[in-house]
Amino acid sequence: MPLNGKGSPWPASASPPFKALSQRLPPEAAIYNPVDVIGHATAEQYRAALELVLADPGVDLGVALSAPHPVLRYAELARIVAEAKERFGKPIAVSFMAGELGEEAEEILRQAGIPSFFDPARAVRALSALVKYAEVRERRRSPPPRFPRIWKKPGRSWKAPRKKAGSAWA
Repeated sequence: MPLNGKGSPWPASASPPFKALSQRLPPEAAIYNPVDVIGHATAEQYRAALELVLADPGVDLGVALSAPHPVLRYAELARIVAEAKERFGKPIAVSFMAGELGEEAEEILRQAGIPSFFDPARAVRALSALVKYAEVRERRRSPPPRFPRIWKKPGRSWKAPRKKAGSAWA
């Protein structure tokens, strides 16, 4: 599923990869958001979909999902995702919903620094938190406010309190 940092599920890029996706994926695949390569897609079709989407300059990050798959092994999918992350440098979260079948894939993803979640909603929330964090870091910082000087009343001085002998405060 392609996402961009503006909260839009599919970016308004100059040239969305819809035509290229329709040429590389089976006719029954969903080429719009979310891209669905369908259950009998090959590893090369999975790779093509992931690369076409991540290559789009309007896509900031992606979520790779897979339910139990009759054709592909999860480790193979994990390698494809890891290669795409390395190639495009965009954040990706994964939800393979594989349980014990995905243990090797989990290790591949961990070594590649790719977060993996059993629940797809958690993968999306993790990337949403990343987007919010980036927005906070990009905010324009302003200097702290200056407070007006507080004038002393005549005949009184403002001194810091002194520590009394034997007291616990510092």
